[in-house]
Amino acid sequence: MDLDTNQNSQCKEKNIDVGEQPVRVENTAILECLEVVMSEYKIERDKKQSFETRAGIIMALLGATCGIFFKTIKLNNIIHLFFIPLSFIDLIKILSVLFVYGGLIFTIIMVMKTIITKQHNNFNVICIKDELINQQRFESLRNITFAYREIILQHRDLNEKRASAFKNSLYGISTTLIAFIIFNSLN
Repeated sequence: MDLDTNQNSQCKEKNIDVGEQPVRVENTAILECLEVVMSEYKIERDKKQSFETRAGIIMALLGATCGIFFKTIKLNNIIHLFFIPLSFIDLIKILSVLFVYGGLIFTIIMVMKTIITKQHNNFNVICIKDELINQQRFESLRNITFAYREIILQHRDLNEKRASAFKNSLYGISTTLIAFIIFNSLN
């Protein structure tokens, strides 16, 4: 039996040839493999939660800093710089404001990508039915182990994408803060 990890699909049956004689569980490492995949499954779920928690902290930091940014940086004070002869300081002010707003937008997008990604697959409990329960113990454990392996691979892929988006959000908030410091020091 091939245990499908997609929540909305049905379990698919597959004949697995394990030899003519039944394999004895105690002569294999199947229980240890199942323990490893269950542990890895928990690790990947915890990573997802960790990214979401850290992204929430970045969102709170953005919310707090936005109030300061918008209070300090008045766009109409910057817009008038476009219509007068520019000095080097004015150019740096304009660029720093662009980096502040660009960094804010980029950070918000990256934080959202960290939080909102494809749903993680779970073990499809609809697969626990007579065919699975009536299998020899080794076959049943093997099928469950392979099902969890596929789930873990999907979780790792999604968590790598989350990690990249989170790293980019840190770069974005850093750029925003540096640009704000530069702008603020020029006033």
